[in-house]
Amino acid sequence: MARRKKQPIPVKRSFFDDLSPHTKQAIGAVAFVVLGVYFTLSLAGLSGVAGDFTNIGLHYVLGGGAYAAPLVCAFYVYALLKPREDERVSLSKIIGIGLIVLSLLAGMSLYQHDLGGQLGFVLQYPLSMLFGTITAGVILGALALVGSFLTFDIGFRRLRQEIDGDVKDDVDLDIPIITGGQPEESAEEQTDPENAETKPDKLKISERLGLAGSGENLTI
Repeated sequence: MARRKKQPIPVKRSFFDDLSPHTKQAIGAVAFVVLGVYFTLSLAGLSGVAGDFTNIGLHYVLGGGAYAAPLVCAFYVYALLKPREDERVSLSKIIGIGLIVLSLLAGMSLYQHDLGGQLGFVLQYPLSMLFGTITAGVILGALALVGSFLTFDIGFRRLRQEIDGDVKDDVDLDIPIITGGQPEESAEEQTDPENAETKPDKLKISERLGLAGSGENLTI
């Protein structure tokens, strides 16, 4: 008996497969904007019952960092609107934002127990137990710095150039000073007779513009 040919397994496609990456990123950015506004109104007590529960949950998980929740949403909007060259979301920016947020929460909890919420305490407790408070603070600061580099695609050299205002593309141009309608000749040109004999005659402005034979005078 002939063997039956295996039928290809149908590939399940997402509902949003027909959308371009730019459209998906725009939708995600709008969602984070709405979420940031919701967090802001919840912290201000202006989002009803759901906002009150959200306020309690943010303070329990993030502690004092709850007020930075809208700012975190703004960072993710920045990551979505600054994709890679292939229009894909930059994973390095996503990881960088996460490192900044987590290291700041852990640092706040390291400074004061309840300041970073439960998440900050869970992050800083192993570090402080293994390395001590000072070393844990140095590690968290380094993680925040690395997160900034990943988020904004910037390093020490570029950061130093922006601080010092050092622009390597500047070009110094020597502009001759014209006095009395004629440029001053250098001392070598005045004293060297060979240069005076071999130096070709300079064209007048009227000759350069093709007005030499027209009899018209050109005034500058």
